[in-house]
Amino acid sequence: MLRFIIMKYTLLIIISLLLFACSSGNKEEEYTIPKDSVFTEEQMEAILFDMYLAETYIRQQEREGQNNRYYSEHYYNLMFEKHHTDSLKMHRSYLWYAARPELLKEINQRVLDSLIIMETTLPPAEE
Repeated sequence: MLRFIIMKYTLLIIISLLLFACSSGNKEEEYTIPKDSVFTEEQMEAILFDMYLAETYIRQQEREGQNNRYYSEHYYNLMFEKHHTDSLKMHRSYLWYAARPELLKEINQRVLDSLIIMETTLPPAEE
């Protein structure tokens, strides 16, 4: 049951990001953000994977009545620390990739595939 809820919200986040990426390609931003100041595809994939997991957990805590602001700050800080980055580089990278929707779609598909593999290999949740 928990896995179903996690996957449902993960898919919702991914679809939302894909729709945003496909509709918001700001061509002006494309030329002002140099490629060497954004994450590589592999780094972006790893960060999005962790970001989707964090968002799923945060939403789960929110449904259980927990303070999601605390969890959001905590998990995003941990994610940024893990990847040795900050929210500014994440935002800049996301804008750069959003200006290239096909590339972002490919990255998101790989992340989704990884999440599905992770979900199918998890042991059954105890209820």
